[in-house]
Amino acid sequence: MAYARTIVHVVGAPDDRQLLEVLALRARARRQELGLTVREVADAAALSERFVVSLEGGKAKVASQSNGTTVYHVVNGHCDCRDYEKAPHNFCKHRLS
Repeated sequence: MAYARTIVHVVGAPDDRQLLEVLALRARARRQELGLTVREVADAAALSERFVVSLEGGKAKVASQSNGTTVYHVVNGHCDCRDYEKAPHNFCKHRLS
């Protein structure tokens, strides 16, 4: 999949609005490059806010959104959940979070 870089020139010191616009453009381009839907990214963001149990040394434990007792391990870009293999570029919501 081709990746189009977005170049944004900001004259002077950028304000918060300009920075948010640049971040939004970069996030949209990256999401499209990975073939992710807006919903998948939103689910991952919600998951990271509420369900990341621990993060240390490049390893994360992410609790299941549907089952509070299950924890998935994300290590070196690999997640042990069932969705990992079928997610676009292996970006399951646990890995994205």
